Amino acid sequence: MILPFCVKKYDDIKPDPLMIKRYMRDRAGNPAMDPLIEECIGECAGLLDCRICAYITPLNIDGDKVDLGFASVKSRDLADNLAGCRNTVIFAATAGLGIDRLVKRYSDISPLKALCIDALGSDSVEQTCDRFNEELGKKYILGNMRFSPGYGDLPISFQKAIFLALEIGKYTGVHLTDGVQMVPSKSVTAILGVKDEIS
Repeated sequence: MILPFCVKKYDDIKPDPLMIKRYMRDRAGNPAMDPLIEECIGECAGLLDCRICAYITPLNIDGDKVDLGFASVKSRDLADNLAGCRNTVIFAATAGLGIDRLVKRYSDISPLKALCIDALGSDSVEQTCDRFNEELGKKYILGNMRFSPGYGDLPISFQKAIFLALEIGKYTGVHLTDGVQMVPSKSVTAILGVKDEIS
């Protein structure tokens, strides 16, 4: 992994049937859903496009003001989350546009299948984030959990600053709408604290 800036593609993300059920709110793990989930996994196999771009930034915290080098924001929750960190990694991850297109295709003819594919997309982008975090953890001593715009008192509008800093559209194909929603929808931006580099 090359930081301060890196772009990665993960071709080996495998959707987890159990997590798909959880995203579908099927906490009981109904086995009757298994054939549909396997069908959706097979249909989406060639459509997943799991990518990430990331950038390490200096960090300065003064009260509830968090300066990430490329932009500053007032957020007590983010400041608390990054306490004790020297730098941050900002990143964007996506499962690709193919999932959105398939969800749209099935939304009228098979709402349950559309729900399953949507859940598969959620699982895939979360796996992408987790994989990236694991890789970072081999190079850096990390802080608390990753923190995204819209969490706590960090305004969702901070997405705009992250998109500009990372040139996310250029490297991942993810774009931001006027309403600050990401397209493809199975995309995430996040801030992760870095305490130090592992020697």
